[in-house]
Amino acid sequence: MGIIKFSFQKEKVSEKFMIARKFFLEPGVLKASCHGFRIGSRDDYYFDIDNLLNDPIKCSIILSIYLQKINGILKKDRIDLIAFIDKASGGSVGAIRLASSISINTGIPNIIVRPGKEINFEKIKIPFSKRPNAIDGIKKGLQKRKVLVVTDHCTSGIEVLNVAEDISENNGNVAYAITYTLREDKFHFSDFKEKGIEVDVAYVLKEKQLKSEADLDNNLDMYEEKFVSNYKCA
Repeated sequence: MGIIKFSFQKEKVSEKFMIARKFFLEPGVLKASCHGFRIGSRDDYYFDIDNLLNDPIKCSIILSIYLQKINGILKKDRIDLIAFIDKASGGSVGAIRLASSISINTGIPNIIVRPGKEINFEKIKIPFSKRPNAIDGIKKGLQKRKVLVVTDHCTSGIEVLNVAEDISENNGNVAYAITYTLREDKFHFSDFKEKGIEVDVAYVLKEKQLKSEADLDNNLDMYEEKFVSNYKCA
């Protein structure tokens, strides 16, 4: 059904990617912690984008990286909606803080997905329901619109897959996902292939925590145009 294409050749990296690369060594970005992931495994560090988004200069650079990724998709396909995840788990607030800025700069409406809600139609605020036919609007949901999910980090990718399922249950179709960072050693490549979701990422983190410039060279991969695993649906 889907074809997965692996390309481990690094693309030419832009100046902003090189600048943002050093953000990983900023205090509070990669936090040492003995904690459990949602997938049940444990590790000694995690990525927290919130401290970077607090700084207007760093936030501007990160925003431009997301926009570059989105524009790459728009050159070949349409995006009807951009979805952001409302994380209620107590972790980082995440990419949802960039929702309005990304929407304004791309001209694409955004929606917020709230996985914590129990009722399907409450998980997404449908922007297309018109009174007095709100019930009819709920039934139609997202009306087969093509959706891009934007998030800050994927460990296994399960959170994004669950959001894709929530969107599907509301009559939408997730075709793309963009994440700022991704754990190469834990990401569920095959699950995204099966769902036909094309994934792009700015920085691929490996197993070792980044503590020095040498670690950046050995344990951080950057992809300006295409991710190491680019998913295409036949």
